[in-house]
This record gives sequence, C-alpha cells and structure tokens, in this order.
Amino acid sequence: MKSFRALAAACSFILAFGTGAASLLAEEKAQGRDVVSSLQDAPPAAQDVRPPDEGTSQDAFLDSLFEQLAKAKTAQQADVIEEAIWNVWTQSGSPSVDYLMRKGLTAMADGHHGEALIYFTQVVTLAPGYAEGWSKRSALYYLMEDYQRALKDLEQVLRLEPRHFAALGGLAVLLDELGDKEGALVAYRRVLTIHPYLDGAREAEERLSEEVEGQGI
Repeated sequence: MKSFRALAAACSFILAFGTGAASLLAEEKAQGRDVVSSLQDAPPAAQDVRPPDEGTSQDAFLDSLFEQLAKAKTAQQADVIEEAIWNVWTQSGSPSVDYLMRKGLTAMADGHHGEALIYFTQVVTLAPGYAEGWSKRSALYYLMEDYQRALKDLEQVLRLEPRHFAALGGLAVLLDELGDKEGALVAYRRVLTIHPYLDGAREAEERLSEEVEGQGI
C-alpha cells in the first residue's frame, strides 16, 4: 500500500517534470486563482473528534484522522496518519471503479496517456463523487500539458474533499509555476493547516512568504 500511496501523491501534481508552464494562457492563470479564492470558504482542517469506535462512519473516521494529522508532533507520526487517510481515500466502494483506477494508474505510469485518459474518464463518469478519480485525471491532464482541464478537475477534487492535501499541494505548485506567487502562498498555508509535515510545503511557504510579503505585496 505504501507504493500506491506514493504514486497517488505524485500523481496529484507534485511532480518533478518541467512542463513549460510559463507559456500558459492568462485564462488558465485566472482559473487557478478562482480555485484559490474558494479555499477561503473551506471548512476547518479538523474538528474535535475522538478516534472512532467500532461502527463509526467513514466520514467520522476521516474527521478523526485529520484531527490527529493536524496535531501530529513529528513527521513520522504524520506519515502513519497520512497512510491511514490514503487507505480511506483510495476505497471507491466499487470493484469496477477500483479496476478502472488500477488500469489507469498503470497506463499513466507507463506513459500511455491516451489509454489512461479513457480509464480515468470512465471512473469520473461512473463515480462522480469519488474524489480520487478526478485527482488522478487532473494529474494526467497536467502531464499532457492540458492545464485548463487539469485545473477544472482539481477544483472538483477540492469541492468533494476540501482537505485533500495532495490536491492543495498540487494547486500550489501549479500556481507557483504560473507566476502567481500570492495564490500559491495561500494554497501552501491552507495545506499546512491540514498536513503540517507535507513534503516540501513548509519550505515552499517560507520561500513564498519572503518573496510576496517581503516585497510588500
């Protein structure tokens, strides 16, 4: 499950690919800012929820995990909680959707983007309330350099799960690449209230804080 979690995180835009984002159209940059502005109305990262007893709903279980993640004392502790959250997120509840997701992830990892797009589009059609389907398709669109569609799917991920730290981190990366430093800073600060140990987020927030607020913007 650890390898799947790593792939899932990587597929949410936190990628080491240079993609020429400087050539994006102004429309795409504006779309990214629209997603950022919606973060201001997102619910708090965690509620005062105790670890669930047997029979507790999945939503309550996730609330409990996010409560623990926000209060994690070490990166190692956060890793364990993050793993548990991914275990919940990747469960679609449908064997057919799970099969399509596996096929799509394999195709994307192999560089077969057209094939992966078919699978992920089937996923979001069959299970529009399943955030991971939109998340993986947004990552695929990013790899295909279709940034407008990537942002649209990313917005859907955050509509379904405002606490999706990988999607928020991906939004921050993309906005930073677009040159929207202020928007990226908002996204990084949002993600750090949810996952204070997300890889690279703290360093990026500090860098952008100096660049944006240090210049008096």
